Amino acid sequence: MKTDALDALIQEAMLEITEGESPLLRVLRNQYESCVDVRINLDGYGFYAYMMPDPRLRIKDKEKQAFEVSDLVGFNEDGQCSVGFVLFVRDGLIFMLEGFPFLENSWPSEDIGFKYVAQPPMSNAVYSDERHFDDSKPDFQGEAEE
Repeated sequence: MKTDALDALIQEAMLEITEGESPLLRVLRNQYESCVDVRINLDGYGFYAYMMPDPRLRIKDKEKQAFEVSDLVGFNEDGQCSVGFVLFVRDGLIFMLEGFPFLENSWPSEDIGFKYVAQPPMSNAVYSDERHFDDSKPDFQGEAEE
């Protein structure tokens, strides 16, 4: 994947994964917007984008210092779920966005569309364009609206 295309994908994924009106999502979005540097590591399978947000924007709630947001997936033009994303929060700050392919172990060559996982991945997943976010869960998968 070309660097410009990967930069654009990471930016789009971060905007999607922090989308919503919950106070916690707003903090995560503000943290991302404050990043002056994003380091990308390609591992031959997916990517890791390491972020350095402004530490003054740290989440204050002690129970929400470390968690993952993992309900964002990407679909290819054939309507197949082809990539997944996990945003890692550590010490109250966004730390890393991981992106990984599901199909054929390679990134789709075409544009992808984003959706949220509405059911836990242990069951048959249901996907949605909308998400209900529960700030009360320190570790969460996200809950989508069908």
